Amino acid sequence: MKKDMTMHNIVGALLCFLLLIPNVVMAEDYSGKKILWIDSYHEAYEWGSGEGEGIQDIIGKTKATFKIHRMDTKRNTSDEFKIAAGIKAKAVIEAFKPDIVIATDDNAQKYVVAKFYKDSDLPFVFAGVNWSADEYGYPYKNVTGMIEVNAAEELVELLSGMAKGNKIGLLTSDVITEHKDVEFTQKLFDFEFETRYVGTFEEWKLAFKDMQGQYDMLILQNNSGIEGWDKEEAKNFAVEYTKIPTGSYYDFMIPYVIVSYSKVAQEQGKYAAEVALRILDGEKISDIPIVKNQQGWVMVNARISITSGIDVPADILDVAEIVE
Repeated sequence: MKKDMTMHNIVGALLCFLLLIPNVVMAEDYSGKKILWIDSYHEAYEWGSGEGEGIQDIIGKTKATFKIHRMDTKRNTSDEFKIAAGIKAKAVIEAFKPDIVIATDDNAQKYVVAKFYKDSDLPFVFAGVNWSADEYGYPYKNVTGMIEVNAAEELVELLSGMAKGNKIGLLTSDVITEHKDVEFTQKLFDFEFETRYVGTFEEWKLAFKDMQGQYDMLILQNNSGIEGWDKEEAKNFAVEYTKIPTGSYYDFMIPYVIVSYSKVAQEQGKYAAEVALRILDGEKISDIPIVKNQQGWVMVNARISITSGIDVPADILDVAEIVE
């Protein structure tokens, strides 16, 4: 079972999570209302799947008509495809005629909401927008939602309790969203790290092995976009070559690291769905401020910890989900 935690002030011991999202009084019935979810990515993408779980956990309790449209812009990254995907999403909106739209992650904002629906009469709730909504000029009179920030500061504090020094390396895929994450992390958090970007699985393995001897701790940011990624081989490789504390702020990276302190995708989806229902109930978008995620989730990979000989402190084990 997942164990959630707040994403602030890990000092001494880790705290149980405090959910700051306001409670929503759910209407029993939304019959006749139509809700559209525009997903920037594809169905199998793990982060988007978590957002979808949160959305459907709320919407599924209503009698609203619910439709999903996926833009598939994680696997198809060209500007031409994204522009076409935005136009297609607009056509879906016009055909379905929803009462409200939930739009998750950045490409849905850039290629659909900001491009076609700024200050329109159709209300939108976004989720999963990385770091800041300023790029899209949000809020509009018809748009509010939740931005997504990572738990880098909390993760580094966890790793520091296991590391022999304070030199941090970061390894991630060479895609635009990862560069953006690194840039914002460097701006917002008071610690220094050195980053390597890789495009292929072979490059990732070489960098992972090499960085074990150069840093005191290593953050694996994301494997999405790494060409030729082999999940099973990567798991075994991490077991064999991990020599220093490793971590990630993505839960789906736990097969390759000792500890993760991750955002909770379900929080993003649940919040968006709850706000969508509040708007359908008559609450004004102007009264609903843009917020950022608050929940975090700690996991420990027992297999890598044992084989690497790196002990995880007891206060982390007490609150973490243990995986093997």
